[in-house]
Amino acid sequence: MKAKIDSLFIFSLILLLAFAGSCTRKAVESPSPVGPSTYAIVLDAHASPNVLIAGNSRDTIEVSVTVTNFEGVPLSNETILFEIFDPDTAQVTNIGFFEGNKTAATRTTDSNGVAGILYYGPIREELISSVPPTDGTQTPITDPPERVYIRATLAWHGNQFIFDYAQLDIIMDYNQLEFRLRADPNVLWIQGAPEESTLTATLKRIEGAPINGRRVFFSFLTGPGQFKNGKKTAFATTDANGEARVVYVSPNRNQIASDRIKVKIQAQLETEDPNWAHADTEIRLNRGN
Repeated sequence: MKAKIDSLFIFSLILLLAFAGSCTRKAVESPSPVGPSTYAIVLDAHASPNVLIAGNSRDTIEVSVTVTNFEGVPLSNETILFEIFDPDTAQVTNIGFFEGNKTAATRTTDSNGVAGILYYGPIREELISSVPPTDGTQTPITDPPERVYIRATLAWHGNQFIFDYAQLDIIMDYNQLEFRLRADPNVLWIQGAPEESTLTATLKRIEGAPINGRRVFFSFLTGPGQFKNGKKTAFATTDANGEARVVYVSPNRNQIASDRIKVKIQAQLETEDPNWAHADTEIRLNRGN
């Protein structure tokens, strides 16, 4: 009987120690090699726009990092190392550059826990050229990449560090984009006062991923009316869903010359080349009695 009691006691002790070990954790844990956060600090990197266009001029992208503690309180005066990074090779790469033609630079978080840097993307020639540039600042890239990453790293508590990536997809051909424009409603009945229609331009990768942070230029091709800003032209920036919106305002009934008029409006992605992405839509104006 005593042997059975001793065995039960030893078994219970083992369970107690195992449970106690599973419930304890260090106040600060080592950061995950694949994630942006630890038990104490959260680092979030993002880019706007999230797509860069490699054309004949250099695209400029704003990369921002927000640093907070686990309760969401911003952390100021934290030094962030930004690097143009290739995760496939785990090395800093030369696709574009920061200010001063650098592939790495540091910035300090402000009172909101935010640090930002401007990234200057490559031009098309730099991605497809087989001849080294004469100034020696860039190494030619014979296999054009589809994306580039900006790595943001925060050194923390000795040899510990945390990091996150802002991914930028590279567009070299407008056929890689899907750009649409719609009016809602697309028919307006003008009884007296002006009526309104919301114009929504949608910008996506051809596979469906939305493109945010891109300016879209709206203009009249034919027909009367104006945008909400009182002009015949307007700008809007795509949101997280890849959508940019402006409001069309019709004339009042007495300003319409006939019972039925078509208004044609164009939306164009703001780039140096108007053929990159543009779309048209029509709004029909019906004059009421």
